Amino acid sequence: MTLYNANKLLPIVVRVRTPLQSEAGCISRIHEENLHEGWGEFEIQSFLNKKCNISFVAVMRKKIIGFLIAQYLIFEGEVISLAVDHRFRRLGIATRLVVELHNKLLHRGGHSIFLEVDETNRSAINLYNRLGFQQISLRKSYYKKPDGRSTDALVLRKSLCSHKL
Repeated sequence: MTLYNANKLLPIVVRVRTPLQSEAGCISRIHEENLHEGWGEFEIQSFLNKKCNISFVAVMRKKIIGFLIAQYLIFEGEVISLAVDHRFRRLGIATRLVVELHNKLLHRGGHSIFLEVDETNRSAINLYNRLGFQQISLRKSYYKKPDGRSTDALVLRKSLCSHKL
């Protein structure tokens, strides 16, 4: 996938692939830097080891710049975590990761994808809306903030089409 840096119009080549166990530390770093409750390397390794999980990393110049971890049970996928290094946001990387998941689940016979997103995360909500996710529920006070406040989680669902995105 070739993206273009909006400031300089230079091509940026990004590959999406399955992560290696040895990359759990890199994924953990991105998770901790971008999400309030970061996971350590052990938690990431645990997710990568489970057969029911599907994971992808976005790689640019041999450096992991984003990841998606999901689980697949029967005919449903659930996004467990998705993050892109803040320096590489708004380049379509998160979209590419979700599209890869969509296509993988479709290949496995999946019918839908679910996820929770913080009601205050407008960028993520906009991304998911563009990709066809719809709100089906609300989880009150689901996310705890460092200052002690709580925010709700929007529960979103996307039906998988019979064709790849």
